[in-house]
Amino acid sequence: LGRLLETWAREAEVELVSLGSLTLPAAGHEHAVEPDKSYLIGTDLGEVPHLAIEIAWTRGAENRLPVYAALGVAEVWIWKADRLEVHSLKRGRYLARSTSAVLPELDLSLLRAFLAEWRHSKGLVRRYELALRAH
Repeated sequence: LGRLLETWAREAEVELVSLGSLTLPAAGHEHAVEPDKSYLIGTDLGEVPHLAIEIAWTRGAENRLPVYAALGVAEVWIWKADRLEVHSLKRGRYLARSTSAVLPELDLSLLRAFLAEWRHSKGLVRRYELALRAH
């Protein structure tokens, strides 16, 4: 997912700075969160990522949403059961969306189509890159 997103950003000329799996402690919460990937977007390079990505192999990713909200992470994507969920922060809580608020130009339908092929990943990033160029 991270590699596909970074490929899209490069093709779309969107500034995307990977923070990796940065541990994010939240005041008022007894636990910190450590997303699988996190990104700053654009030139506003603060300390809190604009986007956090959770790959949920087990349950519980949704339980971390209040911590991300307390931190002010604008959007959290959760990939689970071969499905990408997009949660955008609005007035202190996350709302499920079909599009990205932080990356409105991103065609999530196309991204999801390629994510569905992750088990057959040989050449997946290159095929996505070519699809973006043809799109």
